[in-house]
Amino acid sequence: MIAGVPVTDDKLTPMLPSLDDLAPARRPLDQAAGLPPSMYHEPAVFELERELVFARSWVAVARHDQLATTGSFVTAEIADEPVVVVRDSTGALHAYPNVCRHRGITIVEGAGTARALQCPYHLWTWSLDGRLVGAPQMDRTAGFDPAAECLTELAVAEWQGFVLVNLDPTAPAFDATVPGLTQRCEPHDVATLVRGPSAHYDSAFNWKIQVENFIESYHHAGVHPETLQTTYPGQHSFVEHEGDEPWSWLDHVSVVDGFDPFAVPIVYPTLGFVIVRGLGGYWFDMRPIDATHTSLDIVTLVPPDAPAEIGELLLESAVHVNDEDVAINERTQRGLGSRFAVAGRVSHLEQACWSFRRWLIDRLEPGLA
Repeated sequence: MIAGVPVTDDKLTPMLPSLDDLAPARRPLDQAAGLPPSMYHEPAVFELERELVFARSWVAVARHDQLATTGSFVTAEIADEPVVVVRDSTGALHAYPNVCRHRGITIVEGAGTARALQCPYHLWTWSLDGRLVGAPQMDRTAGFDPAAECLTELAVAEWQGFVLVNLDPTAPAFDATVPGLTQRCEPHDVATLVRGPSAHYDSAFNWKIQVENFIESYHHAGVHPETLQTTYPGQHSFVEHEGDEPWSWLDHVSVVDGFDPFAVPIVYPTLGFVIVRGLGGYWFDMRPIDATHTSLDIVTLVPPDAPAEIGELLLESAVHVNDEDVAINERTQRGLGSRFAVAGRVSHLEQACWSFRRWLIDRLEPGLA
């Protein structure tokens, strides 16, 4: 002890929390605490999350209008694995590792339309359904069999207009995991919405800080006193979920005539979106970078026939609110790195955070036992 400051070697030695450390977060809501602060900055935790959470979960990579035509493709990274999703001539979606089976280069970059997936290095070429249809100068290679060089099929799903990929070949079908949320989304025509204007953020805070801020409105009074609290008081927000399904639905009460309530659904770990009743909504496309950095694209979602000003209005509102959140999230990251930080008690208004944390601990448990 130096001048009242506890001296530990936690800053020097990478540590994973024990299940005992995480036990308070698993308690009933009215007895629970949050996650240990190290969960938000320790690189060893992030590595475990990459393998046990993101490499085994459904992750959204696109909206349906990005893959509307034959040959349209998008690329993404999931748990540091490059993937490509493409629509074939029959209308079926395919997801593959975006890795050439010859020398390992990424086959395509960005998004676009292609008649086939061709590696730019040595021109190996795969059809949209993953068959190797071209491999120049391989005729003298003994035993080379093009049929054995198909791209590996990854699990892909289209749900409510979102396109999702799962690296885990044993994962249950996405639809089977969220029937309750599917039912709640249907009246809002989420599946028909298309992308409008968007804004990009590179943020210096852990992905869980982003998620937890997104799924509670307890902070409206402190962070959004003029932008949200006056219309959607945080103390009137409420959460719905269905049994053990991996999602939460945060809803709001409007106290101003003419403003409909909005809903904030999330499918764990990071498929977060907003339903602005009567207008459209947003996709909060969150991508973890490392233990203390997160990438976010706020993508407006609008009806196909909506005038341009609807998307512009939605984006202006979202950017205003998110700019307020960014400052708070950065301060949260700094504070959680302190030796004095603790896992604080949970409010009933943080029910979705509580549910998300319990889900996360269940995924991490095999690596912590």
